[in-house]
Amino acid sequence: MKLAEALIERAALVTKFQELKERILRNATVQEGEKPAEDPKELLDEARGVLANLGLLIVNINKTNTLTDVTTVGGTVSLTSALAYRDTLRMRHNLLRETVEAATGERGFRLTRAEIKQLPALDVSAVQKEADEVAKKLRDLEVAIQQANWETELLTQ
Repeated sequence: MKLAEALIERAALVTKFQELKERILRNATVQEGEKPAEDPKELLDEARGVLANLGLLIVNINKTNTLTDVTTVGGTVSLTSALAYRDTLRMRHNLLRETVEAATGERGFRLTRAEIKQLPALDVSAVQKEADEVAKKLRDLEVAIQQANWETELLTQ
């Protein structure tokens, strides 16, 4: 199984667990003399099995991520390091994008001459340029990560 397939399977197991949890909660109580639509004990057993499978899969994914190297513009790093860098790049890009939006949202907008004019407190074009550069790094890194996901075999315990 490829790492990318394992990631898809992980997402499916998480979704299945959430659905089972909702079904368990819906059937946890019934009116006296009635039967639940589904047996919550059976659903709990199924949820336990899903969690056991999910736990093993996560261990194998983490092991694979740690031992797999990814070549990026900055050099070769573990997939785990690349994922951490991607997360921080996303956060940085969102910060820069939201800063530009905040700085330009009210720019020059006045209903009357008596209102105070709002101006950006920073160089919007410089921040936008940085946001564009970060977005490019993020796209390039995402391509490298996806390539590794589809080329790497999942390691097992």
